[in-house]
Order: sequence, then structure tokens, then C-alpha cells
Amino acid sequence: MCPGATRTEFADAAGMTLNAMADAAMQSGESCVREALEATFAGRRLVVTGR
Repeated sequence: MCPGATRTEFADAAGMTLNAMADAAMQSGESCVREALEATFAGRRLVVTGR
């Protein structure tokens, strides 16, 4: 699994501020997990989420 940009608490913890464009490009943790599980159940060995 190669997760794409995923919205987490990392930026807040690092004291970073994301602009609206960066925030809009990120996927939620839930959608990342959903894509990964769907790929796993479909037998895909490599998945890049958020594409």
C-alpha cells in the first residue's frame, strides 16, 4: 500500500498550516482504508490510494 496525501493530525502536531488547495487534495483516512481493503479483497498486490 502506498497511501497518497491523507488528512491526519500530523500537520497540526508539526505546527504546519495547510492552504485550501492542499487540504482539498487530501483524502480522508477512512477513504484511504476503504481503497486499501477493496484492493486487497480484489487480489491487487500494489495499490496507490487517492488517485
